[in-house]
Amino acid sequence: MSKSTELDKKVKLYLLEAMRSHLAGYDFSSEDIEAMSPKEIADKTRCIFTNEYSWHLERYGVVRALTEWLQGLALPIDCYYGDIIDLAISWGSIPENATQKQKHKICDNYWSFMANKLSQLFDGYRVPQEVSA
Repeated sequence: MSKSTELDKKVKLYLLEAMRSHLAGYDFSSEDIEAMSPKEIADKTRCIFTNEYSWHLERYGVVRALTEWLQGLALPIDCYYGDIIDLAISWGSIPENATQKQKHKICDNYWSFMANKLSQLFDGYRVPQEVSA
């Protein structure tokens, strides 16, 4: 598995767990969130996003609307500078001894990167079948 494919899988698994956690806050009385497949989790989250951000979708497009949705902490993902850096190091995106420039670049691109990966999950592109890393 290439480094980019491995990173893609790690990020998507991370997002799937965040989506699962997010969905647990909703009342789906007839559905077991834990038993849902990754595709079902992504589809259910996409419906929630679409309902909440339909105006943004029409005006800005999917990735920008997703970026804003994530920046509003719609999903429980890391949002602090240090946590984002730690996450990037754990995923192998940057080395442990990364320069300040590398760290800033990771943080500057974090929200749009996550929005792109979430968009891929919503579109069914390379959805990992395992739910935990």
